[in-house]
Formats: sequence, structure tokens, C-alpha cells
Amino acid sequence: MHGHVPVLRDRVTELIADPVREMGDKAVIVDGTLGAGGHAEFFLRSFPKACVIGLDRDRLAAEGAQERLATYGERFGFYHTRFDGLGTAIETGEGEPFERARAYGVSGALFDLGVSSMQLDQTERGFAYKPMLRWICVWILHREPLLRMC
Repeated sequence: MHGHVPVLRDRVTELIADPVREMGDKAVIVDGTLGAGGHAEFFLRSFPKACVIGLDRDRLAAEGAQERLATYGERFGFYHTRFDGLGTAIETGEGEPFERARAYGVSGALFDLGVSSMQLDQTERGFAYKPMLRWICVWILHREPLLRMC
């Protein structure tokens, strides 16, 4: 799970860099769609004074991300919610990142909206397309004999 590198990781980090650096040790970055924690980990490495708040409704992904980000200690805080629960998370969350956010606001945020590759790749998650691929190919081949892509 930790091998996945988020596609726009560098660009997103570049876009939030100025306000995060300006805030220094008061900086808080929100990862509104934590997933496996790839963006959050890169933010924590790239901005050693910043804290990150990670939000996710997917408990399975969040467990892996929390394990992955444990080495950052108090600089990382997790809150189980959808991304639109950010206000409640900041109001009620516990720990350094939430305290900073209440005191100084948020310096940068990422909301990576879309379908997670983990959800598509893991058949037990119920979103995977791979188990249906053979059925889809058979259906296509019966409908259009010239389509031999499967």
C-alpha cells in the first residue's frame, strides 16, 4: 500500500508551499481525502514545522495511513469523517494539529476527489472492476466480433 505515489503530489505541494512556509510552526495542512496517506506523508516530510489533519470516511484506508504516519507523532492528527466534516473535525478534534487549526486557521488543503485506486484494485472492497472484466469482454465479443481487446 505504501508504494503508491500520488500523481499530483509535487504540484499540490508547490501550490501550498508559500502560505505553509509563511505560517512556520503554526502551519496546518488539511488532507481532506487521506486514503493511504501518500500526500500527508509528503507534506509532513516537505514542511518539517507543519502539522497535517487527515480526514477520511474509509476506516480501512485510515488505519493503514495512521500506521504509515505514526512516525510523525503529534504532527499528524486523524479524524474519521467525510471531507465535508472538516469544520466539525477542527472544532472537536484532539491533538496538536487541531489545536493549531483552531488558533491559527488552515494554511493549505487538499481534497483529492475521485475514486481511490485502492478501492478499485481490492476486490473485497466491492468497487473492483477486475472480477467483471472477463464477463464484460465476453459480452463485448458476442456483440461486436471485431473487438478483440480482451
